Amino acid sequence: MNVSAYFASLGIREEHFRLEQTHFDRESHLHGIAHTYRVMTHCLVLGAASGYHRESLIAFCGAFIHDMARQNDGRCEYHGQWAAERKLHQHSKRFFSEGITDGEVSVIAEIVTGHSLPGDVQVEKKNIPLAILKDADALDRIRLGEGNLKPEFLRLSQSGSFIGYAQALYCAATERASTCSFEEYLALSSALLRGVGSR
Repeated sequence: MNVSAYFASLGIREEHFRLEQTHFDRESHLHGIAHTYRVMTHCLVLGAASGYHRESLIAFCGAFIHDMARQNDGRCEYHGQWAAERKLHQHSKRFFSEGITDGEVSVIAEIVTGHSLPGDVQVEKKNIPLAILKDADALDRIRLGEGNLKPEFLRLSQSGSFIGYAQALYCAATERASTCSFEEYLALSSALLRGVGSR
């Protein structure tokens, strides 16, 4: 799977999705730029694997802002709602520039709000962007240590097969001296998933 090529096929410009610390309400090692880039990358991988291409683009945009309004690193059901309320408007112009519609911006608000709420998500057409975002976020729970990623809670049938990849991506990125750029995450993912098919 060439994640970089898949990203390009969606018509997204990488320069529109470069994160800065000023985008976030607070600095965080657990929920900051590196985590966000990995979740964005996982959204693309799940979209390529599942064939939910438009849905993965919506989830990708949601991932960009999903933890920006966090006030702490603990369990919090409201940080998604805060991000939808405070960050979506700030960044919606970049989403529109990538062809996201008004209706899809509303979906981004819904999934960003929903990603931090407890409860299961039924995998049906209207919930696919939320399922992708939740699973992409869950795949990066690998960073929290053994036992934090619960495969039985993943929603998409394809997601469980990417746990090993998520672990390898996290390890490869954290071995570097500085935070990887999004472009570097795409390249790392492509290398790790070489030979894995997409739909």
